[in-house]
Amino acid sequence: MTIRALRPEEYDEHAELIYVSYTHEREIPEGSMLADRSWWLRGIERDARYVPEQTRVMELDGRLVASVTCYERPTHMGVRQAKAACIGSVCTHPDYRRRGLVRQVLEEAVQWMASEGFEWSFLYGKAEVYGGSGWLNLSTWDTIANLRLREDAPGDLTLRPADPEADLPTLMRIYNAFSGRMVG
Repeated sequence: MTIRALRPEEYDEHAELIYVSYTHEREIPEGSMLADRSWWLRGIERDARYVPEQTRVMELDGRLVASVTCYERPTHMGVRQAKAACIGSVCTHPDYRRRGLVRQVLEEAVQWMASEGFEWSFLYGKAEVYGGSGWLNLSTWDTIANLRLREDAPGDLTLRPADPEADLPTLMRIYNAFSGRMVG
């Protein structure tokens, strides 16, 4: 058993590992990104910061069986930028589950991130899944933005408090214009 960085020549094998892991014994809704075997490949192609070393894989029995990707997501903290990572594409091949393999890959990924100067990392997941690996729930998350208009912005713009219900369609269009290209 070896835990190491993914190699570029393994991209297709890794994409298949993710696909099989995420779709095994699950009904995938029509139109879901998970229905496409190549969604992970499209995501890394659109992520300007991605390098293969960010994907930590476990090789066992001559094949990739578990994986964690540490997507670099620089984050502003006060007046400085911090090197942060979003943990994603966490998976274990169905034939290798319930052995604690992904926990081992997560441990190695944390060591790798520390060696690469990442200051913190985060993931979206269930406490009962990731808590055993030391991940904690973040009880609150505040975002403060100091936005400036582009010089070519229309002159008739106004500032108003956000209305989540009314603003959601516009916010979704903005999100999809940026992040939709990155994650499929």
